[in-house]
Formats: sequence, C-alpha cells, structure tokens
Amino acid sequence: TGVRPDRTSSGRREHVNENGSGGAAARVWAALSDLVLRQENRRAEVEQALGLSFLRAQALRRLLPGPLPMRELTERLRARQSG
Repeated sequence: TGVRPDRTSSGRREHVNENGSGGAAARVWAALSDLVLRQENRRAEVEQALGLSFLRAQALRRLLPGPLPMRELTERLRARQSG
C-alpha cells in the first residue's frame, strides 16, 4: 500500500492511501513535506535578497562576531549542515 499526493480544490496537497482514505501517517508525511518545501523557499528568498548563495550567507553570519580560522569556520558550517 502506497501513499500518493492528491491536490484539493484549493491546490493544497493531500496525501491519501491507495484506497482513497487518509490516515495519521499521511498527515505526518504531508506536514513534513510542507516543512521541507517552506525551508527550500526560504533559502531561495535569502539567496535572491542577498545575491549570495545560502552557504556564503551562513559563512558571513558566522563571521559577524569576528574573524575565525578557516578550519573552524568550515567545522561550524559542516556542523550546521548535518544537524
């Protein structure tokens, strides 16, 4: 049994089982999907507003308190991406 996305009349995605019924798992999946898509949209907004890649914007943010050795900056950026 798979879960497939359907569109409602408002255009919102609604996940339903193959038999046409939704369930708790489908609602959780829909919420997680929406969260991920909103995060991707936010990254695109930041990139467009600043004219920088999201990673470069994060690097500059890490440098606001003061300079860091490149190794430490890299470690902080990696920690942010994995967590």
